[in-house]
Amino acid sequence: MLEHVIVMLEHVMMKLECGERLLQHAMMILESVTLMLEHVKVMLEHVMMKLECGERLLEHAAMMLESVTVMLEHVIVMLEHVMMISEHVTEILGFVIMMLERVTVMFEHVMMMLERVTVMFKHVMIKLECGIRLLEHAIMMWRVS
Repeated sequence: MLEHVIVMLEHVMMKLECGERLLQHAMMILESVTLMLEHVKVMLEHVMMKLECGERLLEHAAMMLESVTVMLEHVIVMLEHVMMISEHVTEILGFVIMMLERVTVMFEHVMMMLERVTVMFKHVMIKLECGIRLLEHAIMMWRVS
C-alpha cells in the first residue's frame, strides 16, 4: 500500500514538473509577446517621427516655391516609409495575435494539468487516510497482542 502511495506521489511530482515546464514555456512566450509589443511601440514612434518630418517638409515646400518638386519627392519618400512601417506593424500585430493565441492554449493546458494534479492530490489524500487507518489498526492490534 505504501509503495502504491509512493508511486502515486512520484506520479504527482512528474505532473507538477510537467506543469512547471509548461508555465516556464508560457512565461517565455509572454516575454516574447512583450518584446514584440515593445517593438510595435518603437515602430509606432518611428511612424510618428516620420509623419512629423513629413509635416515639416511640407511647410518648407510652401515657403520655398522654387524647390516644390524636391520637397514633394521627400514627402513621397516619407509616405513610402510610413507605408513600409505600417506593413511591418501589421505583420507584428498578426504575430502578436498568434502568440497570444498560443499563450491562451498554453494556459488551457496548464489549467488541465492543474486539474489533473488536483485529482491526483485527492487520490493521494484518500490513500494517506487509508494508510493512517491501517497504521492505527496495526497499532491497536499490536497493543492487543
